[in-house]
Amino acid sequence: MVASLEGLPAELLARVVHYVPRPAHLKSLCLVSKTLQNTATPARYRYVELDEHSKGWPDLEVGHGLLSADKPGLAHVRELCCWNVDPESETRAAASVRLLLQYLPWDSLATFHGSDIPIDKATLVALLTQQTRLKHLILGPLCFDINPLLQAKAFTEHIWAKLETLSIPKRLDSVQDLVAYRHVIRKAPRLRTLQVSCHDLGTTDTNTTNSSPESPVFGYLFPPTVGGCLPQPPLKLQKLMLRDIDLTAITSRFSDVFDIHSLQSLEIDDCLDWPHLLTDLAGAFAKHGSSLHSFCLTSWRSCHEPVEQLLRSVKNLRTLHLLSAEHDNPIALNALDGYLASLVDVFVVYDWCGTGDYAPGIQQLHEAIATKMPCLERLGVALPPICILDAAAEESSRHMSCLRSLVAVPKLELLRIVNWPSMPADSFADPEEVDNETSRRRSNRALYQYAVKDFMLSSLQQAFESAKRRPGSCVVCMDSICDDRGSDGAVKTPVDSLYFTPGKEADMYGNTRVNALQITVVEARYFLECDDMFWAFS
Repeated sequence: MVASLEGLPAELLARVVHYVPRPAHLKSLCLVSKTLQNTATPARYRYVELDEHSKGWPDLEVGHGLLSADKPGLAHVRELCCWNVDPESETRAAASVRLLLQYLPWDSLATFHGSDIPIDKATLVALLTQQTRLKHLILGPLCFDINPLLQAKAFTEHIWAKLETLSIPKRLDSVQDLVAYRHVIRKAPRLRTLQVSCHDLGTTDTNTTNSSPESPVFGYLFPPTVGGCLPQPPLKLQKLMLRDIDLTAITSRFSDVFDIHSLQSLEIDDCLDWPHLLTDLAGAFAKHGSSLHSFCLTSWRSCHEPVEQLLRSVKNLRTLHLLSAEHDNPIALNALDGYLASLVDVFVVYDWCGTGDYAPGIQQLHEAIATKMPCLERLGVALPPICILDAAAEESSRHMSCLRSLVAVPKLELLRIVNWPSMPADSFADPEEVDNETSRRRSNRALYQYAVKDFMLSSLQQAFESAKRRPGSCVVCMDSICDDRGSDGAVKTPVDSLYFTPGKEADMYGNTRVNALQITVVEARYFLECDDMFWAFS
């Protein structure tokens, strides 16, 4: 798509196609294309994301790539997101971040995201002293004791005055680091989004005066009530993300620490004791009301009763994401008739480890999604398992029936399928016929990819035609989480995602019919405005 756009004049891009580069695609659409680079205004360079797809990352050099003279430069960048490519490149990524900070204008950044890049003292000092207008700060593992630094006079309260998003890193060295972050949280009057993902400390600290034995992290971040009086008023957060931590210590006093009336989004990812927290929240929401619009839960265990209680206590919920490694106890959405009508984004996946088993409750789950969510626009789901080239009649009928019912949802714009069909083991290359293991895997991957593509084109054509889908009215994405079942271990490298959309096909007599077209990921993203959280496995 980029190659075809490069040949068009700027006037055609701006006036006819109405091409506006979306910020998230700066690295793939703007920086690699001279035509698009010259067409885009500086305001469209506000967001820069550096990852494995970015040229030169993590080895940035002055005069090359993002820091080259023929690029617009960093003068207009307001959001900088840096991802570590692999553990061996941590040092190089950290050095590139320091280099970027040297060339970024002072007080220009509003967002810095470096969740998996180690941050040393010099880098953090440069970031906080040069970029005092930060609104969103997501730091990676800290390589030093942050407490003395944050208590220094240079870091006064005005540095945190505009901070709206803060992430507690996964790795901290001492309790003093937790205490320092507690002060930062209280010094940020505009803080609206908080992510806590630190489940342990890097060093052993026996001084646990203010912490509970179950969760020293929460004990120090949010000290319990002293003498019947709260040390601080509840935090008026709009979004709270809890990942890989123990919730035992905070469950009973969640409403004391956080203002549940202002909470609009709650994400819980692989946390201990989350059922008790949801049960208590459901009671509080039912009694005092709720402003919750988004709820996301990822857990190894499936426990649907607390989730059902929470959904019954919340009105006007728009986003629901449920991921579980178990498949035999899915949530009974049929019992929640009337509580699901407002949902717009739904991502419900059980058995995302890929055991291949199919439970009857999954079929009921799909039926509820297709019939009880009239406002649904974006859906992520795992279809019933099926084996290409060797599928039983019942298996094929069940798979096709589910696909048809989901595609027929009236307002559906995006269907993301996270599990791939399997293939018989004897369909892959014989090790004796291939020179080496790498060639065998490559050939098996290509064979698997083509087989799935042909199967989905045939299946989706029937589904689109049955649902009378208009061309371009929705996008179906085949995007595997970690599902390689059925490949007999042959497909060990990730397969490329596949994207499809309804199209029209005309015969020699001028008669048209609906068919399925394969499109690229860039075309798929430009068909629809979709939240990035929905595309990535959260």
